[in-house]
Amino acid sequence: MKQTTKKKWVIAACVVGVLAVLVAGLIIYARTAAYADEVSEAEAQELLDNGFASLGRTSKMKSVAYVLDHTKAKLISYEYGTESNIIIECEVTAPDVGTLMAEHTNSLLMATNASEHKTKTSRQINDVVDPVLCELLVNADTLTNTVTVEIFQDGEEYIFYASDDVLNTVFGGLLDTQKDILDAKTIEVDGEEIDISGATNQKKGVAEVMSFSMVSSRPDMSVYIVRVWNDFVAEFRLNFIEGARWKYLTNGLGTTLLITFFAALMGILLGFLVAIIRCTHDKIGKLKILNAISNLYLTVIRGTPVMVQLMIIYFVIFMPLSINKVLAAIICFGLNSGAYVAEIVRGGIMSIDQGQFEAGRSLGFNYTQTMFYIVMPQAFKAVLPALANEFIVLLKETSVSAYIGISDLARGGDIIRGVTFSAFMPLIAVALIYLVIVMGLSKLVQLLERRLRKSDRG
Repeated sequence: MKQTTKKKWVIAACVVGVLAVLVAGLIIYARTAAYADEVSEAEAQELLDNGFASLGRTSKMKSVAYVLDHTKAKLISYEYGTESNIIIECEVTAPDVGTLMAEHTNSLLMATNASEHKTKTSRQINDVVDPVLCELLVNADTLTNTVTVEIFQDGEEYIFYASDDVLNTVFGGLLDTQKDILDAKTIEVDGEEIDISGATNQKKGVAEVMSFSMVSSRPDMSVYIVRVWNDFVAEFRLNFIEGARWKYLTNGLGTTLLITFFAALMGILLGFLVAIIRCTHDKIGKLKILNAISNLYLTVIRGTPVMVQLMIIYFVIFMPLSINKVLAAIICFGLNSGAYVAEIVRGGIMSIDQGQFEAGRSLGFNYTQTMFYIVMPQAFKAVLPALANEFIVLLKETSVSAYIGISDLARGGDIIRGVTFSAFMPLIAVALIYLVIVMGLSKLVQLLERRLRKSDRG
C-alpha cells in the first residue's frame, strides 16, 4: 500500500515538473524580442505617408480628405523596437483644424440647430456641416510639430499607430475640440443663449464630421498565447478593476447571503412546524383546522412560481406599505422554502417505524415527548441530504430577487455586463461564486453526516 502511494506521488511530481518546464518555455518564448524587417529610409518615408493617408480611409467627408491631402510628414529618424515595430520621429505639417473648429463651434452648431435639422441623424448632420467646414479650411492656418509614431509589422501587413496625444497635437487640439462640442450646453444666437443640452444628434454630427480612423491602443504583436493572456487581463481589468466594478459582486454577494440565511431560518422553523402539524393529524387525528391551513399553504406555494410569489408579496402587499425590499425577499423565500422543507421533514417522520412510537409510549413518554426525543432525531438524520439540497436550491433561487430591484449577486454581474458590454467574464464570475458557495455548503453537510454516523456507531 505504501509503495503504491509513493509511486503515485512520484508520477504526480513528474507531471508537475513537465508542466513547469513547458510553462517556463512558453514564458521565455513569449518574452523573446521580435523585430520588424529592415527598411530603407525611402521605404520608411513611404510607410509614414501611407500611415497618415490611412487615417481617412473610412470617411466620406470632403473636409477630411482636404485635411489629409494637406498633411505632410517628413521623416527625421527611425529605429526598430522589440515588438515588430518601427519607431519613427517625424515633422508633420497639417491644417490647424482643431483651432479652426474651436473658433467656429458656435456657427457650426447654429447651422444645424434650425428646425429642419432637429430630426436628422448625426450622419445627416455630417453632410450639412461638411461643405461649411470645407470653405473654412481654405483659410486655415498650418501647424508644424515634431511627433513620434509607430508602424507595426504583422506578417506582410503594416499597421500605423499614432496615439491620441500625437493626433491631438498634429491637428491643433482636434480631439479636445470634439469633446468640447459634445459637452456644449448652449449656443449664442443674436446675443441670446439657446439651450442645446438635448441636441445630441446635432452635437455629435458636428463633432464627428472631422473624424479619422484613429487607433486608440497599440497593436498587440505578442505570440498567440500571450495575446490571449493579454486579452484576458484587459477583459478582467475592464470588468472588475476599472471603476472598482468588483464591488457590484461583493455587495451583491452580501445581499444574497443575507437573504439566504434568514430565509433558510424561516423555512426551517415554518417547515418543521407544518410537518409536525400534518404528521400529528395523520397519526392521531388532531389539529384538523391547522392541518387544513397547512394543506392550503402547501398547495398555493408549491403550485406557483417563486418569481410570481416574490412580485405579489412586494408589489401588491409590501410596496404600498413602504416595506424594505430585502425584508420582502426574505419573507417570500422563507415561505417558499418552508413548504418544501415541510414535505421533506414529513417524509422523514413518516418513514420512521411505528414501533418507535410504541417504544416511546412503553417508556412513559407522551406523544410530544416521543416525537421530539425519539422520532425527530432519527428523521433529521434521514432527511439531512434532502434539506441540504433544498438550501442549495434556495441560495440559487434568490437570484430572481432582481425582479423587485434588489442588487444581489446575479444582478451585480448583470450591472457589470450592462456597463462594459462584456457578457462572458461577469457572468462566469457570478457562476463561479455560486459554485464555490454550493461546494462549501456540500462539504459542510458531508462533515455533519460523518459526525452523525460516528455518533450512531458510538
